[in-house]
Amino acid sequence: MKRIRLLVGMAIAAVCMTTVAAFADDLDTIRQQPAIKKSYSFRSLPPDAGKGIIVALIDSGLTRELKDLLGDRVTAVSVRKDESGISDGIGTGTFDLSLIAALAPQAALISIKVLDDEGNAGYEEIRNGIIRATELKANIIVLPLGAPPDEEDNGVNAAIGNALAKGILILASAGNDSGGPISYPSTLKNVVAIGCSNEKDELAYFSSHDKKMLCAPGDKVIGVSLEKNVDMAGRMLIAHSGTSMAAGVAGGIFAVLWSQAPDLTSQQLIDIVTSSAIMISGDWHGGDGEISRHAPVKRIDGQAALLKCVSRGRTSK
Repeated sequence: MKRIRLLVGMAIAAVCMTTVAAFADDLDTIRQQPAIKKSYSFRSLPPDAGKGIIVALIDSGLTRELKDLLGDRVTAVSVRKDESGISDGIGTGTFDLSLIAALAPQAALISIKVLDDEGNAGYEEIRNGIIRATELKANIIVLPLGAPPDEEDNGVNAAIGNALAKGILILASAGNDSGGPISYPSTLKNVVAIGCSNEKDELAYFSSHDKKMLCAPGDKVIGVSLEKNVDMAGRMLIAHSGTSMAAGVAGGIFAVLWSQAPDLTSQQLIDIVTSSAIMISGDWHGGDGEISRHAPVKRIDGQAALLKCVSRGRTSK
């Protein structure tokens, strides 16, 4: 990635202003992309979408450019013991945060770096990331990461249990095991496991499968990249696929919904989103035409959930 050297103060300021303007256009592109419209289905996005909701993303940090764009909207911290700071070395944190920022444009954001530059973290970092998000008063915690289902660590369990007890809504990627079992910690009770749907409104071929899952679009989804992309006309955008991306999309949608009915508990909101979800095929489709039959799964329908949230909010007043 090319770096700008500090030559003249005015020159650097001009470059930063241009970058921020370009990034603002990129967030509009993310919000309007067809790949997410099955779930991000709001007929009219509420003008205060996300207002009053704090979403914490536990991932790989974020770039300086995205932090500059988001300004006071984002609090960025690292719980890693190395000296990498908050900077994003692999791009997933920047990508997923851009999804949440774009889809819930008035939500406050917390970027918590736990992953190293190879995309790995120990249970200690994950635990500390969840604890930090709880301390910073997050309403929603998004965990776009996971481990095999049998590798459950009590330190992480306790941190998640404490967050849940405080009313925090936790979304975790179900995993990319192509119809296989979902990943920890999405396996935990009261943690929402986020699977991935595609533009055909089916379970994406790479997504893990479980009846407890809620699916969101995460196949060939566009988000902010670490550097300019020639395939995107030189813009800092890239397309990625995975349940990590689906978790980012789901985080943005949940933030929009909760902002419209802030008196709901996290469990009431989950119940509304689950009850208004659309059933889609859970079959696994291999590249060679092989099909493995699985039970249908639920895919988030933002508009249907929004109507229920607004109705519930009016009833409670």
